[in-house]
Amino acid sequence: VQRRKALITRTPTATTIGAAGGYYSAFLQTNPEYFTQLPKVAGENLKPQRSIHRSLSIEQQAGPYSFKAEGFYNTFTDLVIQDVATVGGSPKAIYRNAGKITTYGAELLAKVKDESEQGLFGWVSYTWNKSRYIYHSSAEYSAYGQVWLNSPYDMPHVVKLVTGYTMGRHTLSSKFQYNSAVPYTPYIGATKDPKYTKGDRWVPEEGRPFSSRLDPEYRLDLRYSYKRPYSWGFITWYVEAIGIVSSPTQEYKWDYRYAYGPENPK
Repeated sequence: VQRRKALITRTPTATTIGAAGGYYSAFLQTNPEYFTQLPKVAGENLKPQRSIHRSLSIEQQAGPYSFKAEGFYNTFTDLVIQDVATVGGSPKAIYRNAGKITTYGAELLAKVKDESEQGLFGWVSYTWNKSRYIYHSSAEYSAYGQVWLNSPYDMPHVVKLVTGYTMGRHTLSSKFQYNSAVPYTPYIGATKDPKYTKGDRWVPEEGRPFSSRLDPEYRLDLRYSYKRPYSWGFITWYVEAIGIVSSPTQEYKWDYRYAYGPENPK
């Protein structure tokens, strides 16, 4: 089920003000991907998952350019989560509508509005975003009660730039992105595994879920392309340098052979 409404107003000063909202509802059982991975959910008595989206924007045109600011606030409720219940004295996996997510933020966008076959083209944007979730689960993250946690896909800062210039049949373009790394769950300690008899085995203790991040990520790509027109159409070929400037690969790793300390995790 989808219901959407939008209101757009244009003023004599080439300013556009927009507001939009949408209500979405869907049963998890109708999602082919989830149905393939978790066919048992088809037999569960589950309500539809729901979400409400809201946005407000303003856009100003200035000659061949346009500048836009937009804010959004989205809520997701009745999300299906996996939990554990005691049935006949034994734990059993169950599914229930107990998950919630909120996402909110704002985006600033500047672009070449009147792009043509020749000259400058492209756009640049900055997005600030916050994504939080709560499971209301008795089994997972129960130590945090009804506390909102960072979403595993939370990415507060994202900068994107796509720009280029066309002269005749030649085009030189670039693509750049800078973004915060998604969060991870840090290790705050370790316990020795008494059942492991082949040596020391240290099992890590997790801290607050998704409360730490690695360094920001960035990448720059450059492309040269050549367009050759024909009576029946055209052919374009290009040469691209991917990651000509990029952030180094980072990992957060735990070594089960050693106890928690300055070198573990690393």
